[in-house]
Amino acid sequence: MSTTPTPPSSRSKQAVIVGFGPVGQMIASILAPHGWHIHALDTRPRVSFDGAEALSTLEQYLEVDARQPTPATAAALTSCSLVVLAVPEESALETLEALAPLLPADALIVETLSRKDRLRAHLAAAVPEHAMLSINPLFHPGLGPRGNRIAVVAPVTHPTVTDVVSCIEDAGARVVFLSAREHDNELVAVQALTHSALLAFAASLPHIVADVDRCLEFAPPPTRLLMALAARVASGSPETYWDIQGAALGQPPARDILANALARLDDDLAQDSPASFAQSLAENQSWFSTRLASLTDLAKTALGHTIDTTAPRPAASDDQTPATPSSKEDPDVHDDH
Repeated sequence: MSTTPTPPSSRSKQAVIVGFGPVGQMIASILAPHGWHIHALDTRPRVSFDGAEALSTLEQYLEVDARQPTPATAAALTSCSLVVLAVPEESALETLEALAPLLPADALIVETLSRKDRLRAHLAAAVPEHAMLSINPLFHPGLGPRGNRIAVVAPVTHPTVTDVVSCIEDAGARVVFLSAREHDNELVAVQALTHSALLAFAASLPHIVADVDRCLEFAPPPTRLLMALAARVASGSPETYWDIQGAALGQPPARDILANALARLDDDLAQDSPASFAQSLAENQSWFSTRLASLTDLAKTALGHTIDTTAPRPAASDDQTPATPSSKEDPDVHDDH
């Protein structure tokens, strides 16, 4: 049962963001210029976000586990009109169930899950009296919203929905409205296909060239670009990529479709059939349709900006040990697509 609502005049622009990782920080930066007073809940100490610009947008930062609300958590929630779940799928439902009794009945809930089919109905069932907005930033938040796309899935009619969408557009992002089916059957499948191709590419390289520096010495521009994209995936959040890889109910996994395409290429080569290979390329060209020329130009531009990543290697010595690349934790990162 939700709490008795606080008078709207005192909470019309009060927002609670649960999870202050890259997605939570970006949303705070999107809302703050429009008069929203933002309270962030996260298990990590505030000092771990030193240097994050979004920290300056906050009214309050609470170091708490939202699944175990404290009095301070309750105070923030009972006075809010907007709650944003910017947490991984594995904890989203448990978090919402813990917070639901503290929410005003007319508060809008925004969820940012990469997949909508698995939890959307459960989330709605956990708070049946609340309006819920599903969004999905279709890029790594570090790139910033300007010029990038944010999916808004089956938006409900609610005054705060209009406000949130307006804030997203004012930040320079392009809003793409989708049904839940379109989101999971098409958008997520394309994401999964992209990640599968890059992960398979990265996993294949060591079987061809054992040393990355050696590969970069002679790799042509398309290979360097793919290596850069694969490195970006490899250094991202495993939880995000795992969530996306599962196929929507009744749909074949994108990696199966990719495997079938590779099998067709194998067949063309095994049968020594240049004509069949040419036919495959012609089918690809037909699918690109009127976008073929513009996308070819885009590739040319991207390849032209592929920097020379080679550098003189340090002289080997007996006491040298290879450097280990560092990584950083991004628990709720969304991939750039």
